[in-house]
Amino acid sequence: MRIGPWPAIIVAAIALLTLAVWSSLGAGAGRKAASAIVEAQRHISAIQEAHVPIDYAALRTIEADLLAAQNAFNQSQYDEAAVTALRASQAAQDLLRQSQKPQPQQ
Repeated sequence: MRIGPWPAIIVAAIALLTLAVWSSLGAGAGRKAASAIVEAQRHISAIQEAHVPIDYAALRTIEADLLAAQNAFNQSQYDEAAVTALRASQAAQDLLRQSQKPQPQQ
C-alpha cells in the first residue's frame, strides 16, 4: 500500500500554521515593548530639553531602566522590556513634573 505525498504535505501545512500563529502572538508583545521603549525615550528627551534643574541621580536611574528595557527587548524578553520601559517612562514624567514645580524662594 502506497501512502503518497499527502501526509508530508499535511504535516508541513500544520507546521507552517503553527509557526504563523506563534509568530503573530510574539509580535504583539514585541510591538508593545517597542512602543513602551520609544515612549520612555520621548519622556527622557523631554527632561533633557526642558532646561530646568533636575535630580541627575534620578535621571541616571531612569536611563539605566531604559537600557535594561532595551537589553531585555534585544533578548526577546518582551514582557520584561515593556514593564521596565513603562517604569522608566513613568519615572521620567514624575521627574519632569517635579522639576517644573516652582522652587520656594529663600
